[in-house]
Amino acid sequence: MKIQTGIICAIVSTVLWGCSEDQQTKELKQIAQFTEKIEKNPKDVNAYEGRADTYLQMSENQKAVEDCNRAIAIKPDDANAYEVRAHAYYQMSKNEHTMADSTKAIELDPKCVKAYVVRSFVNLDNQQYDAAMKDLMQAIALDPKHTHAYYTRGRVYDALGKHQQAIDDFTTAIKLDPSGDGDFYRDRGIDYVLASKYDQALDDFNKAISINDSDPSYFLARADLHDQYSETDDAIEDYTAAIALDADNCESYAYRGEEYLDQLDYHAALADGIQAVRLDPKWPDGYAVRGCAYSGLGNFGKAVADCNKAIELDSKNAYAHAALGFAYLNAGKLEDAETEANQALSINSTSPLAGQVLAQSLIQSGQYRKATEFCNDKLKAGSWSKLHQWNAIAYAELGNLDRAGRELDRCADADLQYLSDDDQSQVDALKDAISSNDDIKKDPKDADAFHSRGDAWHKFGNDKLAVEDYTRALTLGSDNAEYYDDRGDAYLNLDQPEKAVKDFTKATQLESTEAAYFYNRGRAYKDLQDYPKAIADFQRASELDTDDQDAHRELGALYALQGNHQKALDQYTQAVKLKDDNADNYVDRAVEYSELGQYDRTIEDCDKAESLDKDNHLLMYWRAVANLHKGNFDKAIDDLKVRVQYFPDDSDCYCVMGRCYSAKGNTAEALKNFDQAIQIDPKFGEAIYQRALVYEKLGKKDLAAKGMSTAKGLGYVADAKD
Repeated sequence: MKIQTGIICAIVSTVLWGCSEDQQTKELKQIAQFTEKIEKNPKDVNAYEGRADTYLQMSENQKAVEDCNRAIAIKPDDANAYEVRAHAYYQMSKNEHTMADSTKAIELDPKCVKAYVVRSFVNLDNQQYDAAMKDLMQAIALDPKHTHAYYTRGRVYDALGKHQQAIDDFTTAIKLDPSGDGDFYRDRGIDYVLASKYDQALDDFNKAISINDSDPSYFLARADLHDQYSETDDAIEDYTAAIALDADNCESYAYRGEEYLDQLDYHAALADGIQAVRLDPKWPDGYAVRGCAYSGLGNFGKAVADCNKAIELDSKNAYAHAALGFAYLNAGKLEDAETEANQALSINSTSPLAGQVLAQSLIQSGQYRKATEFCNDKLKAGSWSKLHQWNAIAYAELGNLDRAGRELDRCADADLQYLSDDDQSQVDALKDAISSNDDIKKDPKDADAFHSRGDAWHKFGNDKLAVEDYTRALTLGSDNAEYYDDRGDAYLNLDQPEKAVKDFTKATQLESTEAAYFYNRGRAYKDLQDYPKAIADFQRASELDTDDQDAHRELGALYALQGNHQKALDQYTQAVKLKDDNADNYVDRAVEYSELGQYDRTIEDCDKAESLDKDNHLLMYWRAVANLHKGNFDKAIDDLKVRVQYFPDDSDCYCVMGRCYSAKGNTAEALKNFDQAIQIDPKFGEAIYQRALVYEKLGKKDLAAKGMSTAKGLGYVADAKD
């Protein structure tokens, strides 16, 4: 549970004798009355004690100490004064003073119940559980109706992991004072959560809030309950309420950020992660949440930096390792993701994020059997119903649709509520495959059913099984152009373009006016590097479907590959006319403008693309290239710095950035960036050549000559633009 790690355990310094805010007027009157008595008789010990006790209930702890000092000065053997002062010291976090005064009070009066209870606080804080329990047993023996003795003993039982005994003591405290203290209900509710008793826990948290709706810890406890049961909307609402009551609690922001992450709302999660870090720069979870948010937004560099910072602060923080695994997973670094997820699980075997990362990394790396073994093991232990989703996908990849269907049926509705577009598409495809599988069981000779299941496998991402079903459909049915086309598409995904060409050709023979069949065959010829045939097919597709941008985009790419940038530009311009709200069309055209040296047009198209898609970071590279050639070096550097945050292994970015710094005369930064580019790609001829030019500027002739020779050996020849 989140709520036990630092929130509840820190909330001990509340007034334990039953004071609430609506008593403020009464307390002020009491202060006035005691003050009047003291003015009449400056040696009235009872008046000093009474005023000190009232100050204590008002959390005016220093004033309580001062009045106790006066009482003790008048009457050195006054046990009550020592007990009240001990409590005041405790609320001031002066535990040594608390221990001394409570012990003194007990020496003076062995029946001073409150002194035993106060001393137990310090022993509990110091993890001296036997001593705390002994004091509380004595307090209860002296006063079997002392509510806070039972409550505190319940907290000791919690610390010892004896949660049922804790529930029993909290229940006794509640029976003795049903409406007196929301803490009793809150802490019993926490134990009910641990016991998987949802209804009882919710009732207790609701009761605590009804007693005092200005205590943020009650909302945090209820939020944690909602989190445990994947009720993210309710959890967010309660974390928000807690933040409204205490805007300086970093944990509230971080935990709300985790809920936003579950909803895939990475921008909201990022805002909460940033705030959590701002409030406590030394708390690792804030960095971990922020790192996950950056990862979800595609900023791999910042994601890894934040997660590593969290691990630096606490190497045993399971969530930080899981968050780093999440970042690696989103970046496609599956081995690293698996390693970090396993590290997180070795620290906390019930980490939901680590479980999700490990299951996904195993599936994406093709370790389907291992994925099912992991999911089944965790599900058997009662962990994370969301693993049913990944278990279903793993079983589907193994071709076991019956088991996949059972796993999907076991998914809670909440587990499938917030899925990424890719995950949702995969789940939908799996459901379609299961449905088609049922149709095939009813009629094993139904060609359409096999074709439908093939479509589902294709959308799911398992093209090997898709080909098998498409082939079965063709065997059972007559020649069907759509079947051939679909099988050809699956062959393309399996890197079998020769077979794809045959199927697409058959489709065009059966239906010679269908643009998609020519377009798909063009893709296959492109994979075979038979560019003339690919161009012919894409041209035919564009003639048959004059409203489709894709054929023009493919033609543009092929002409660019052949070095015919004017023809490529013409095709991308046609794509822009057909689809003027597609940022990629403008970026691709910007590239051709750059190749033709039309840098103003390059920047213009990149700006347009950015207005359509602010997350398209490729445009930043090409705009930077244009600004480099126009002499706008600072603008270029600004774009490249953003780009490398999302793509830290982009050697081209570092090379262009190095050229900008070199042009500015900053040779140190230039060399740093060229070195980075070469470290990423040791055979990057242009970067080696540009670095050699910097060495030449610095008079390092040997290094310059060596670099020029190496670049030439790699086949790099500088052109006029270099």
